[in-house]
Amino acid sequence: MKQKIWLCIWLIWMISFSFTITVIANENQASDEMYYILVDRFTNGTSVNDRQVNLDDPNAFHGGDLAGVNQQLSHVQQLGMETINISPVMETDVYHGFAVTDFRSVSSHFGSLEDLQQLVASAHDKNMKVILDFPLTQMSEDHSWVENRPEWVIRADENPESQMPRPDFQESEVVDYFVETISFWLDEANVDGFHFYADAQIPDHVMNTFVDTVHQKGDHTAIVDGRATNEGMQMNQSLQQQMTSVFKQAGTSLEPLFASENSSKQEDVLFLESLTTNRFAYEAVQAEHNPVTRVKLALTYMYTVPGQPMLYQGLEVPMDNGKPTPDHRMARINQTEEEVVQRIEKLSELRSQYPALVDGELEYIEQEGAMSVYKRQLNDQEIYIAINNDEVTQMAELESISGAKQLRGVLYDDIVREQEDGTHQMILERETANIFIVEEDTGLNWPFLSFLIVVFGGFITFVIVMTKKNT
Repeated sequence: MKQKIWLCIWLIWMISFSFTITVIANENQASDEMYYILVDRFTNGTSVNDRQVNLDDPNAFHGGDLAGVNQQLSHVQQLGMETINISPVMETDVYHGFAVTDFRSVSSHFGSLEDLQQLVASAHDKNMKVILDFPLTQMSEDHSWVENRPEWVIRADENPESQMPRPDFQESEVVDYFVETISFWLDEANVDGFHFYADAQIPDHVMNTFVDTVHQKGDHTAIVDGRATNEGMQMNQSLQQQMTSVFKQAGTSLEPLFASENSSKQEDVLFLESLTTNRFAYEAVQAEHNPVTRVKLALTYMYTVPGQPMLYQGLEVPMDNGKPTPDHRMARINQTEEEVVQRIEKLSELRSQYPALVDGELEYIEQEGAMSVYKRQLNDQEIYIAINNDEVTQMAELESISGAKQLRGVLYDDIVREQEDGTHQMILERETANIFIVEEDTGLNWPFLSFLIVVFGGFITFVIVMTKKNT
């Protein structure tokens, strides 16, 4: 008899703590987080194309290929990524692909056109997109144009930045060739767009023509890297530098990130690290701070301001090569840091769930020490983001929230209610962040309390009845 009573008590306890009310903010929408893959340094999916591979030589091919990318799509998707941006896979004689020898063929080091087609098909089956890196500012000395069509080429000694030959876009035939090449990859490989590497030497009308060609072929993505443009999305280089400076250590104010010269726009691609920058974890370690904590704070900012986040392979570890140089080692995607992965997955989920985090207007609200509060608002949806980058606990008092509203934390469970003086007080421990949804103040959860009263009342009645039967 006693065992039955204790079983009932246990069941009621379990029910009371598992009873939750789910609030659906909005139907999921695409928010297009991107993941950058350096193909040769990602995953070796097959040994068939392992020629000239030397793992001991950092400048040699290491065997990563399109088959390996295909095999790891689920890993990337689990992070919440909806687009992969892969490094140049055109015919090349260098592992990173930025010395192209043929703009219209897949390098045998990485696989074949069929491998690329299969990768794209697999990604589309997962509702993911694939965009290709497309270098416009340099090509290999071994490209056939260097010898056979010198009038189409700017020589290496005339291209001081890379000291490599480059296409001459003053020549109309060269422009036509690249327009046709863009169409070739869109049609033959069914890719979803391009990440163009450009500079100011490319005439505006030429760059606009390339971007227009991408858009005219369908709902495709065009990212322009290395120059300002009125067309397409742009990699926000200056914000990357400012984010690193702010988030690599505690005690630094976030205010510079919201200055007009640094603030992000909807068409910006936001990133902490890339193929050409130092690892963010390296910067944090050099500043004598925990890279996991620092990455989580930086990601929270990057996912909650205007623009589309792009993660460079290995950030989820987070990888640190211990050097002030770009990290082109093989990605250690089997050694991920759970805290970082969980933060990436949660932020991606929130961007899909709450349109204001993607398309809402941004307003900078409050600064207390190195703690900042800002708001994203889209129609009636209001979301407050609080990031405490300070070395101590901080409190921000918000006076701008009208009506009987409460703030519900979604990174960490928390409810901030209106005080007697009409303010809402956000308190965050050092080096933490939270995202708060503005909603009606529910006060006490009366439906839940009523449920408990009924359940416990029934239990007490049951105990009394059973006790009388046994006396």
